[in-house]
Amino acid sequence: MSKIFFLIPLIWLLGCGNDDEGPTVSEVITTQPWKVTNYNVQASTLGVQIPQATIEPFLDDILAQVPLNGTVTFNSDNTFTIDNQGAIISGTWSLSADESEITLVLTATSETFTFTIVEITANAFTLQFSITEDVDLQGNTVPVTLDIIAFLIPA
Repeated sequence: MSKIFFLIPLIWLLGCGNDDEGPTVSEVITTQPWKVTNYNVQASTLGVQIPQATIEPFLDDILAQVPLNGTVTFNSDNTFTIDNQGAIISGTWSLSADESEITLVLTATSETFTFTIVEITANAFTLQFSITEDVDLQGNTVPVTLDIIAFLIPA
């Protein structure tokens, strides 16, 4: 019986080893600048998928509203800069309590963009975002939703 009483604390001590869960999302994104390498856009209206060729003429205008191009630097003071070939966008960023979303607020326009964090590692950062805009498609104004997944790597 005394062996059992000896083993119980030993098992408990071994089980309570280092609970280090690794770096937080905030620590990972502020370690280095991130470069957008690619993004995937799916368009739909009223729940119906729109062929890429149909929406292509409008993509540049709609995507211009979303800070998706260039190199993004997240600073530990919760500011960020996006350098898109010399065009600088700046603002503030914050994480949701569960670190599943990152919100960017642009300084120049006060526009807010909330991205879902799909994946975050030291070498890959994948974000998802949806935006809905009214678009004139063949003479009819319809709400078009773009579901965007952006793929970033260390710059």
